[in-house]
Amino acid sequence: MTARFAGGSHARADVLVGADGIHSATRSALFPDEGPPRWSGAREKMTTTSAM
Repeated sequence: MTARFAGGSHARADVLVGADGIHSATRSALFPDEGPPRWSGAREKMTTTSAM
């Protein structure tokens, strides 16, 4: 696949990951009729600890 950027450059790859957040431009471009995301009710908590 080829990704074309606003500045005119482009990149070729086998996979494109659109990890651009809750108001994703990638999601809007790929699924324009979906509308805004809806909260599913799921929550996540992440924590870290130091190794001993």
